[in-house]
Amino acid sequence: MSAAQQAVKRAKYKTTVKDP
Repeated sequence: MSAAQQAVKRAKYKTTVKDP
């Protein structure tokens, strides 16, 4: 997995699971 893909995955996770 490339760094770009990891960044996208993290952004998606952050959008789905909003931080309190």
